[in-house]
Amino acid sequence: LDGKSEFPKMAHIKRIRELLRREATNMRERKKERKERFSLRV
Repeated sequence: LDGKSEFPKMAHIKRIRELLRREATNMRERKKERKERFSLRV
């Protein structure tokens, strides 16, 4: 029973880590876009 209750926690942590990674890449992409847009304007 203890091992069973431990598994969902691990899956939850994995999901959160994945979401954070995706968010980080999104931010990086957004920064890149902003830079490109800025250089286009200049």
